[in-house]
Amino acid sequence: MLGKVLWCMVAGRLKLHREDFRNPRFNVTKLFPDDADMHVVNTILEKSVVTREEDCLGSAQDLLLIVLACSEMVQRGGRILRDEVPMRCRVCQIGYYQAAKPGASAAWGLNQFSNGVDQHVGVLRMAPFICDRCGHVQIFRT
Repeated sequence: MLGKVLWCMVAGRLKLHREDFRNPRFNVTKLFPDDADMHVVNTILEKSVVTREEDCLGSAQDLLLIVLACSEMVQRGGRILRDEVPMRCRVCQIGYYQAAKPGASAAWGLNQFSNGVDQHVGVLRMAPFICDRCGHVQIFRT
């Protein structure tokens, strides 16, 4: 029930019918399409508005811990990294990051130098994203 109360507070509506928060009529990411933080709210709702009791958080304390962690992330300017979540540019705050090219990535070899020996220890693969407004580049591990 606490998850439904949270949904009502965010959506500004009196009641959420069943567990339909993902339905486009009730999905906060659709109700507030310009607010990327609504994806964070859905992350909380996924754990607290469920059809099966065993999928639900065990207590109000568990819900509070998730809400506090998500709130801190949002306050610090953090975002959920998923394809469907728009990510506003950290530099111009106007544009949005777009994948450089579908499947574009870069890879760096990782070496460890120890006791005079240079050993290859792995590869770090990265995907570049470019702001569609100012051209700022963000690189994420893939």
